[in-house]
Amino acid sequence: MKELKNTQELKRFLYMFKELQKISRKIGLIDVKQCNGYHEEKNEISDQKKQDKLLNRADEIAKEFNLRAYHQGDPRGNSLYLVDESEFIKGSSCNYMEGISIF
Repeated sequence: MKELKNTQELKRFLYMFKELQKISRKIGLIDVKQCNGYHEEKNEISDQKKQDKLLNRADEIAKEFNLRAYHQGDPRGNSLYLVDESEFIKGSSCNYMEGISIF
């Protein structure tokens, strides 16, 4: 994991964490819509594209700190977690509870 060596790096991390919080809230709203269902397919497709874009951005941010963004799609809990690279296995679930919940 990247070591924060000075206040500038800490400021950068805090700024990025705040961006992750915004992303998590937006993804959470989309998760709720997906759970409730859509009346029109175009809305579902639009939300899926937004969610993909948000998740890609979250992963870009996480990679700056040698972490991964994990999306937990159940709308009853937090949508986004930061997990250690070793906890993340592509194509399967990870132990996201060992990570940091972004809310």
